[in-house]
This record gives sequence, C-alpha cells and structure tokens, in this order.
Amino acid sequence: GHIPLVTMLTPGKVVVTNGTIVEELVIDKGFARVLDDVASILTEAAIDTDDIDLDSVEEAEARAKAAIEAAKTSKDIDEAELAKMEQILRFSAAQKLFKSPRH
Repeated sequence: GHIPLVTMLTPGKVVVTNGTIVEELVIDKGFARVLDDVASILTEAAIDTDDIDLDSVEEAEARAKAAIEAAKTSKDIDEAELAKMEQILRFSAAQKLFKSPRH
C-alpha cells in the first residue's frame, strides 16, 4: 500500500527481507521503485555482503586507480573505460565500508 515512488540510489547497503529470509547487499548507484507492496532496485552492481573478498576488492581498486592514472596522461582517453574504472572505485569503496570490522 505504499505510494508510488522512484528515487536515485547512492552506493551503500540494502537489506532485503522476504518472509524470514534476510539478505544484506552492497550496491552501486542506481534507482529504486516502490509500487504497492513491491520494491525494485536497478543498480550497476550488487554483491551479498557475505561474498565480499577484501583482497579481491583491494586488487580491483589498485588496477582501477592505475588505469585512471594512465588515462590522465593519454591523448586518446576512452570515456567509457574511464567511467567503468570510476565505477569500480566507487563500488570497491562501498564494499570496503560495509565489510570492515567496524560493521
């Protein structure tokens, strides 16, 4: 019975509850839509918090940072590739935030 809603999402954690099943996901930016009793999320990336491997996240982050630095000195910057590397950095930061021992 929720009023219809469409909103933009920033990277962060989403808790999905379906009956007695609860899942915690880390998502990248995207959109959420609520219509009646159904919430839908469209995002560029999502991962279950239990599946986050911090070593893999660190490696992906290092590769993305190196690619961004290389792109800054290149005369032929591929904007799509640069956007993908920035997305990897954003999603890596969200994963590290929610997988850190503080949570």
